[in-house]
Amino acid sequence: MHGMTKREFKITDEAEIRQILDKAKVLRLGLAVDNVPHIIPLNYGYTLESGKLKFFLHSAVKGNKLDLIRSNPNVCFELDC
Repeated sequence: MHGMTKREFKITDEAEIRQILDKAKVLRLGLAVDNVPHIIPLNYGYTLESGKLKFFLHSAVKGNKLDLIRSNPNVCFELDC
């Protein structure tokens, strides 16, 4: 039996990436502080130019979310379609 690798699931076509980003409505940002996970659902905007993806997330200038990111900038995210 042939197993699939993560590489086989990788999406590289910009049109397909845009389709996913346009369909999804919420980005879930994963943060961790002192080994305690925090997941924050956010609406988002994005740009995708020349293969470079940038997300724009709603945030105040001050707050817990930014404090968590400053304390540990290693974050992850997921989108549902």
